[in-house]
Amino acid sequence: MNTEVRILIVDDNLRMAETLADVVRVKGYGVDTAHSAEKALEKIEAGQFDCVLSDIKMPDVSGVELYRAIKEKKPDLPVVLMTAYSDDKLVRESIEDGVITVLPKPLDINAILGFFSSLRQKHLVAIVDDDPDFCKTLGDILKERGFGVTQFTDPCELLNSLDEDIHVILLDMKLGETNGLDVLKKIKKKDPHIPVILVTGYREEMAESIQKALSIDAYTCLYKPLQIEALIETITEVYHQELGRTLGQPPRKKNRNKG
Repeated sequence: MNTEVRILIVDDNLRMAETLADVVRVKGYGVDTAHSAEKALEKIEAGQFDCVLSDIKMPDVSGVELYRAIKEKKPDLPVVLMTAYSDDKLVRESIEDGVITVLPKPLDINAILGFFSSLRQKHLVAIVDDDPDFCKTLGDILKERGFGVTQFTDPCELLNSLDEDIHVILLDMKLGETNGLDVLKKIKKKDPHIPVILVTGYREEMAESIQKALSIDAYTCLYKPLQIEALIETITEVYHQELGRTLGQPPRKKNRNKG
């Protein structure tokens, strides 16, 4: 049973909201409902949820506006929107804003239940850096924020561990005598879909390698000393995109450098 996973369903259609809640509840998930964006925000402030599933078109405040309010208050909370209108300006806006995905009504119940089951899988971050003190310090910070962490000072050990359940890699671009670009190429050859966030303290020296890495699908580059909130934001962004893939949402690569 998945009683620890809590879902908030938001829909101004009371019958639809309660029917969907009953289906999800029967599968062992904790469920609450709200019939307006205002009530949804009140419940999010007062309780703990693992996901919000909201209709887009509601009176007064749309699901897109609700998502923006949630993102401002709780940016790590996954939000999935649903709509009966496939070609709609609000659908495009919500995708551009970073919602997990927009599902068409009637919902594919098996798909959404499969998505819910993935919410409690430990989000494992692999830190690859030849400085063990940096690995430990950053690892401790990420663990405090609720992430699972595995650390590698030897990139060969990482390459031998990619079959494990690693969701995102933080890859230093200068690993002793090893160039992170070469490691990235080997990672992408073994698993082309795994997100890789580059990290370096040598902005100018590694500039050419960074641009080449971004061109072969590295997600972005962060510079030391790391800004922890920017790092958490980026990891969460990647995690939400990976969740979206379970529902058929194509990745939205940003391929940008972050200061």
